Amino acid sequence: MNHLGTFSSADQVLAAVCRHLIRAGCRVAPRGMRTIEASPLAFVLKNPRARRIDIPARHWNEALAIGELCWHLSASDDVKFISYYAKEWARFSEDGVHITGSCYGKRIFGPATEKGAPSQWETRKNRIASRS
Repeated sequence: MNHLGTFSSADQVLAAVCRHLIRAGCRVAPRGMRTIEASPLAFVLKNPRARRIDIPARHWNEALAIGELCWHLSASDDVKFISYYAKEWARFSEDGVHITGSCYGKRIFGPATEKGAPSQWETRKNRIASRS
């Protein structure tokens, strides 16, 4: 695990991650889209309230962030839902209807199987409750 350090703001974390990607990132092409990734990474954010990216060049979009949060929490993989906030998401859909492979909200909060097994979230909550 690469530990990037301790930071006071998300802006500092973003800059450190970018430096790390340039220095040690691996070139990959999931779904044919070239990018650079590094994993696993760890860091400490001393002030969790300083979690908003304010670097102007990043073009952080608060409406998109809230939309993505709602999309993930709803366990949706609907491209129409998320592309309302960012049209680019439509490029990640293979069938024009669903996002597969990138929607961790559906994997965490949706049913584990088609047969109605509990979600990862429910499974974890149940384990914690059973210890009490």
